[in-house]
Formats: sequence, structure tokens, C-alpha cells
Amino acid sequence: MIAHTPISARGVADDAKIIGLTVPEAMRLLSLNTEKYHVIDEPSAVPRGIAGRTTNGNEVMLIIRRGQLPLTFKGGDKLKLYKDIQVIGLKRTSGTTSKCY
Repeated sequence: MIAHTPISARGVADDAKIIGLTVPEAMRLLSLNTEKYHVIDEPSAVPRGIAGRTTNGNEVMLIIRRGQLPLTFKGGDKLKLYKDIQVIGLKRTSGTTSKCY
């Protein structure tokens, strides 16, 4: 079995490999805190992804396709609903620098 070093520990160059993974897989590999996250939603209450911080303090946004989940006021903010949803974009902010994929 191959040991997996979290991407948050390997650096930003590996972030592009997150695209296509499910949200839980991406959160695990990025070492995002599953207890402290928030749903990114656009008007009106349409979930578009998950945002949180890595163990090294970077802010990461995982973007999903529009319309895959119920509206946030109808339960679309529940992390368990994201188990089969693929990441289509990622933004990492470290200090004043942001990178998007």
C-alpha cells in the first residue's frame, strides 16, 4: 500500500490533481478540516462548493457544478450530500497569493 502525503504538505503544484476527485477525496488529500468548513453558494442559495482551511492555514475553495444539490436552505449545506460530487475547480489562497485551477 502506498502512503499518501497530504497535498497540503506537498505544495500548490499538486493542486491541479484535485480536479475530478469527489469533494470528500479532495478534502482528505488537502487536509481540510471537515468540522470547520462552509458552503459556497450563489444567489439564491445554490451550492457551488466547499471552502475551508488546510492544516498549514491556506484557504481552499472546492468548486462543483451548479444544480447538483438542493438549495442550502433545504439542506444543501450538509457535507454528506457531497460524497459523489466531483470537484471541477479549485482556488487556493496563501497570504496575498491566489492560484486557480
